[in-house]
Amino acid sequence: MLGAQPAAMLVSRFELGQGFPHLHVHHAATELFVVLDGEVRFEVGGLTIVKTSGEAALVEAGIPHAFEVTGSPARIAIVVSPPELLQMIIELSSSLGRSAMADVLSAYNSELVG
Repeated sequence: MLGAQPAAMLVSRFELGQGFPHLHVHHAATELFVVLDGEVRFEVGGLTIVKTSGEAALVEAGIPHAFEVTGSPARIAIVVSPPELLQMIIELSSSLGRSAMADVLSAYNSELVG
C-alpha cells in the first residue's frame, strides 16, 4: 500500500513494444503506474488491462504483473514503495538475460513467475 508509506517516483519514456513484459512479482513492494502519454497493456493478477493517458494501474505486493507499450511511444510515471525498489528498476533498464534479470529481482525480494 502506498498511503503514508515512503515512496519514490520516476518518469520514463518507452517506445512501442518496450516495458517489462516478463511476468514477475514483488513480495513486499507496491507499484503505481500512471500513463502520462500513449497506451500500455498491463497483465495484473491474471487480468489484461489497457491504460491510456491519464489512467493508472496499481499493483499491490504479491500480485504477478508485467507491462508493455502497445501504442505510440508512452511516458509512464512509476511510483514504488518502498523507495529502494527504484534502484531495481534502474538496474533492470539495461539489456539483461533472463538469469541476470532473476538475480536483480531476487536482490529486491522479487522474482520472475512466467
